[in-house]
Formats: sequence, structure tokens, C-alpha cells
Amino acid sequence: MAAEFVEEIKKAEAEADAIIKESQAQAGETVKAAEAERETRLAQAVLQACRAAEDLLAAAAAKADADAAARLAENGKACAAMQEKALEKKSRAIAYICENIVK
Repeated sequence: MAAEFVEEIKKAEAEADAIIKESQAQAGETVKAAEAERETRLAQAVLQACRAAEDLLAAAAAKADADAAARLAENGKACAAMQEKALEKKSRAIAYICENIVK
């Protein structure tokens, strides 16, 4: 009878060991799945950050283009004003010369 108990104990111990090994394997697979999910989410977050950075760079480039266009327009206005003043001075000089020739 004691031998039967010993056999039952060994059998239960083997079953428990098998259950433990299976639980460990399942836990390992769960950990691997969690790590894969973490890596996937991290990659998605990095991708979103890159897209946001691209959007910011595009907006900054558009603003820089708009600023440059505004500066060019201002420079164009200033240049036109200077040309007008130069023509005015030239006209005055020509008028002065003409007046002196006539006299």
C-alpha cells in the first residue's frame, strides 16, 4: 500500500512538474507577445512623431516662403520708391540744365 502512495505521489509530482512547465511556457509566450506589442506601439509612436515633425517642417517652410515673399515685396516697393526718387532727381537735374541753357 505504501508503494501505491509513493507511486501516486510520483505521478502527482510529474503532473505538477508538467503543469509548471506548461505554465512557464505559456508565461514565456505571454511575455513575448507583450514585448512584441510594446515594440509595435513604440514603432507606431515613433512613426507618428516623425509625421508630426514632417508637418511642422512643411509648415515652417511654407511660413519661410511666405516671409521671403513678403520681404521681396517690401524690397520691391522700396526699390520702386528709390527709382521714383532717382527719376525725380534726374528730372530736376535735367530741368535745371534746361533752365540754364535757356538763360
